[in-house]
Amino acid sequence: MNTALPLPVGMRNRAVAYIRVSTDKEEQKSSLENQREFFEGYVKRNGDTLLHIYCDEAKSATKMKNRTELNNMIRAARAHEFDKLYVKDVSRLFRNMQDFFNVMRELADLGIQTYYVDLGGINVDPLILNLFAMLAESESQKMSTRIKFAKNISKEKGIVPNFVYGY
Repeated sequence: MNTALPLPVGMRNRAVAYIRVSTDKEEQKSSLENQREFFEGYVKRNGDTLLHIYCDEAKSATKMKNRTELNNMIRAARAHEFDKLYVKDVSRLFRNMQDFFNVMRELADLGIQTYYVDLGGINVDPLILNLFAMLAESESQKMSTRIKFAKNISKEKGIVPNFVYGY
């Protein structure tokens, strides 16, 4: 059931963007700035008014709990503060199928259109979105497995990681 109220003509095209990086490494900080600059121009070229860019830095997309800006964006959607969401791709929003389904269903019920830049549109076939969400979750799981494997090999060889948090 769509609970969104129709917007007056002059109030349409209110857009927000969501950006995220998973670490606080220096190269990721420049990625955030690049994402921010991209959306500032991209949204305007699409004829929308960019109201806000929600940005979670050094946050994994596997859980929503600590993603302050994502949760702020969802609250703003519930308050009908915008009617279009721009994201680069599904993995920027979620790497967890359950969160993806729950939030995307809620946004759709609120009348929020989601524009996936890498998929080229708003009305992306749900089957395609589901496939991309499954791939994002799978890639996250594979990355975690690879990192754990590498750490165990290093530990077996007696190699100390290049970061030490105590003595």
